[in-house]
Amino acid sequence: MKIFYIAILILLQTAVLSAQVDRSKEPAPDSPKEINLGDLKSIELKNGLKVFLVPKPGYGKFAFSLTINQPDIKKDPQPELREILGKLYYRKSSINHTQKQVDSIIDFHGAKMGVTINGGFIIGLKEDTQQLMRMYTDCLIHPSINQTVMDELVVEKIEQHKAPKEKETVSNKKTNFGLMLIDSLLHDKKIETEELSTSRELNYSDITLSKLQAYQSQRVVSNNSTAILIGDFSEYSARELLEKHFANWKMGDPLEEDRKDIPNNKIPAQREIYVIDNPIAVQSKIGFHWNLGDAFQYFKDDIPMEVMNQILGGYANAYIYQNLREDKGLCYFALSSISCTGDGGSGFINTSVRTEKTAIAVENIIYEMLRIRNQKVSDKTMRMAKNSLIGAYARSLGGIALQRFLSFAMAQNEFNLPDDYLKTYPQKIGEVTKADIIKMAQKYVKPNNCIVIVQGNAKALKGTLEAYGPVKYFTKEGKTLEF
Repeated sequence: MKIFYIAILILLQTAVLSAQVDRSKEPAPDSPKEINLGDLKSIELKNGLKVFLVPKPGYGKFAFSLTINQPDIKKDPQPELREILGKLYYRKSSINHTQKQVDSIIDFHGAKMGVTINGGFIIGLKEDTQQLMRMYTDCLIHPSINQTVMDELVVEKIEQHKAPKEKETVSNKKTNFGLMLIDSLLHDKKIETEELSTSRELNYSDITLSKLQAYQSQRVVSNNSTAILIGDFSEYSARELLEKHFANWKMGDPLEEDRKDIPNNKIPAQREIYVIDNPIAVQSKIGFHWNLGDAFQYFKDDIPMEVMNQILGGYANAYIYQNLREDKGLCYFALSSISCTGDGGSGFINTSVRTEKTAIAVENIIYEMLRIRNQKVSDKTMRMAKNSLIGAYARSLGGIALQRFLSFAMAQNEFNLPDDYLKTYPQKIGEVTKADIIKMAQKYVKPNNCIVIVQGNAKALKGTLEAYGPVKYFTKEGKTLEF
């Protein structure tokens, strides 16, 4: 019998060993597949509310997220009302629910909720959908705006400004010379080194209950709103739910989009380096900045460009990260961002290194920018970059994730995106070739036509960076630095 047990044990050990993965061999890659997101639907109510439905049959939770378009805070003629209303919304109470009742309901159902002047969200169990949606819409559309609470918030703000400090304005922060310098060099914007004090002072003493109520009814309106609904809903049941809770939400004046003219983007004729002095710094913050030119949102090459950036500096196995951190131990992080924007796109690489290692870091960033432009990537590098993007993308769509769907819902009509854009995104990543990477890099990575901003100890850096381009030195206030 003892021999029998020993034999069985040997067989079990053999089976376990044979079932273990051979980690000495890298698994063969699989081809990217279409993500099964179900039949995505767009629903629009009669009051103009646009909702993007993401069906998840059998899923036990639901999520609803709403975005209400609001004008730029700096251009809002009534910023005091906006601030007080925002604080009222933060209290999560309505004409039918006190804050204590709302918190109790949320805790009891294990839900999550946020309500703001810009919309908010509600997440909970499918079985609690009706009660939670009723509470959310009540807090959103009928917030508790009463004289007592309003007076309390107004007094609080007035008391804050009685303290001996700078008067609050719509925009009262000191300008960041580094950012202003970049805007000046790449976007032809004027440098303002003085404090922004042209905006009028906020006057809370003029706020009245009627003004606040009118402001809420003008700004929190259905036809300036876009939402996402995720869960076990058919198109019919989703529409029924939405009409029940939002059909009586009033429309308002449509928000006129403030379309900004495309700035006068500039491409430097050569690499230019600007050092902003921080005499007590032991590290240098390094930033490479450049304009792409024609990389607008959702343009035809946005996915190949994304894969190219992933290889250059988008994650931990990227060229720049491996060079500066893993190979040379110069920094904790080193990242790149090459993105499509409404003004034609921009490129950015940043890191922080010890002062005495600044020059070598600059040199190696330039080297990696040149390498991706002129050298074909390896099969392994290509595969790892694609897998990391596809994996991150798949995770962003998991469970009741909202942001990816909401971004697509808000952009689909504006950019004429196909209904299957989200489903086929991994396949499009898989179709990117090595030739695409070089093509994108040669067009959009500009090591010789960029602005390099170094914030650090200028005295220690003097003379170390001139080999990489003309260098100018400034104080952090924007004055030319005299040594």
